[in-house]
Amino acid sequence: MARAFHRILIATDLEEASRGALERALAIGAGGSVVVLHVLTRTHEEGHWRSTLFAEDLVRYHGLLQEEEVDARNRLRAQIADVSRGAFRGNDPEIIVRGGRPAETIAAVAREVGADLVVVGTHGRQGTISSVAERVARSASGPVLIVPWATAAGGEGRLRIA
Repeated sequence: MARAFHRILIATDLEEASRGALERALAIGAGGSVVVLHVLTRTHEEGHWRSTLFAEDLVRYHGLLQEEEVDARNRLRAQIADVSRGAFRGNDPEIIVRGGRPAETIAAVAREVGADLVVVGTHGRQGTISSVAERVARSASGPVLIVPWATAAGGEGRLRIA
């Protein structure tokens, strides 16, 4: 039987609410090609730092961005190890950390890596889909699985996935 999805992109904000989406997506993607993405929302644009007055601040800012990226990679590895329970057996997911606006960056990375499924979690506060998840679904070039936190966590959320 052929796999329905060959390359899955999982976007996570590293919060508990995205854990269920990560679990579901890793289960779907075990044995296949999986990319896990975290988007750093701190601005990476340097235009407002170009003045020589801010040269030292720019160096510190770049250092802060690098520390955030390293921390995000470490947290992603730990979260993947925790929820995958060895499902990948040497074929670990690729980890990508990028800066930018979450929805736009997720859609761009999905195209870049050739994902044929994008998986995102949503907090599902008050029975709604998060704005990031909605924008990803609208802008993605392929299917998007939106996993509500309460549903994925086994709770009594208002949103359900089929």
